[in-house]
Amino acid sequence: MGICIMLQTAAQEPAPAAINKDYQPILDNFFSFLAKGNLSDATDALVAANPLSTSKTTDGLFNSLELAHKSAGDFVNFSPYLTKTLGDSIVYIYGFANYTNMPVRFEFIFYRVKEKWTVQNFALYINPIDEIRSNAGITIAVPKKDAN
Repeated sequence: MGICIMLQTAAQEPAPAAINKDYQPILDNFFSFLAKGNLSDATDALVAANPLSTSKTTDGLFNSLELAHKSAGDFVNFSPYLTKTLGDSIVYIYGFANYTNMPVRFEFIFYRVKEKWTVQNFALYINPIDEIRSNAGITIAVPKKDAN
């Protein structure tokens, strides 16, 4: 005969506003530089928020932002599509940046150590057509090639 004892404790969740907005100055700083067309300072703003950044990271980020600028045009604004708080130390943001020629998908993962937020991960996708279709609930069937 086995005995199972379950203990349930009421965990008090931190106020979402206290969690979610602490990282906002990092985003504001980054996007304000993009809006001015200053890719170097935009790069520096994200790199400064990631203590593990290397010169390779900096170069890769700058090159990605430069390619987005050349392909998509001038940055206009950023529209978050999904912001998800995981526990009290991780925030995931997925959204689309509006450029003059086309949207660019941005992803950010913020990680809080003690009271300081850092950029744990960042990605951008210049041609996010599949993500736009998926988020719009659109499935496009691609005809199969005839084997003959």
